[in-house]
This record gives sequence, structure tokens and C-alpha cells, in this order.
Amino acid sequence: PISRQFPDRTPVHFWHQWTGERQPLIEAIAAAFNRAQERYEVIPLAVPGAQSDQKLMLAIAGGTPPDVMTQWSPVTGTWAADGLL
Repeated sequence: PISRQFPDRTPVHFWHQWTGERQPLIEAIAAAFNRAQERYEVIPLAVPGAQSDQKLMLAIAGGTPPDVMTQWSPVTGTWAADGLL
């Protein structure tokens, strides 16, 4: 489990696909947002693109999807139309 810095805030689980040199930038943006307000705690998690579809479908099936996710898969519209999202 990811350790929370602000356990009294509403958690917002944010899965993203930025890795490598861009991952620290995304984490810095989330940290800046968390410092700028006192209601939410954005908890970023890098999910490699090759596993993102499977991880998302398993999370939805298990009842624990992220609150927010960047997703580049062209099948996202089909998932929404089929009621999966």
C-alpha cells in the first residue's frame, strides 16, 4: 500500500502512464496540488502502458478502480459504451 502523507484528506487515486524522465514531473505536479489545498490528497501511481488495460479491467472487476486515470487506449470509448466505465 502507498503511504499517505495527508490521511485526514479525501484520497484521489491517480493512475498514469508517464514513466522514465516524465514520472518525477507528474509526481511533482501531484505534490504541488496536495500542498496547495487541504481537501484532497492525489496519490499518483505509474502504470506501464503495456499493463494498463489489464490492470484497469481487473481493478474495475474487483471494485477498486482508480478515481482518475490517463488512458491512451483507443478501446476506452467501447468500454464506456458497454458500461464498463
